[in-house]
Amino acid sequence: MCVSITAEQYQNFTEEEKGKWVCPECRCNIPKVDNTNTPIRGVCVMDKSFSPSFYVNKERRDRHNYREVCNDSRIIEEIREFRMEMISRLDDQMKEYKRLEKRFINTETELRELKNIMKVVQQKANKVDELEERIKNLQK
Repeated sequence: MCVSITAEQYQNFTEEEKGKWVCPECRCNIPKVDNTNTPIRGVCVMDKSFSPSFYVNKERRDRHNYREVCNDSRIIEEIREFRMEMISRLDDQMKEYKRLEKRFINTETELRELKNIMKVVQQKANKVDELEERIKNLQK
């Protein structure tokens, strides 16, 4: 039997369950009918500990349990996607941070160089002022 169900377990099913139940792999081979009005569902991961009656729509709670498994799987998948997106964004931000850090260091270095140049210019300007004063004194 498919889906890891033993013949003994299958024999314990009621005739109604046996008649209605089709395993998920076999269900894929059944031609689909028009489902244009069916809402799209997320990807579901099947719980490996299910029984055939789990898929028989005889009671509303069975479908509810299946939805819970699908919702849990979808939530987990969305959390994984969110996590990967956040990691990607964090990587992008780290690259941008490193780039800005390099620009800041370069700007800081240029500012120090300009400061040193300004000191030299100030010294030269002071020297020019002294020499102009001396020239005035010599001309008198």
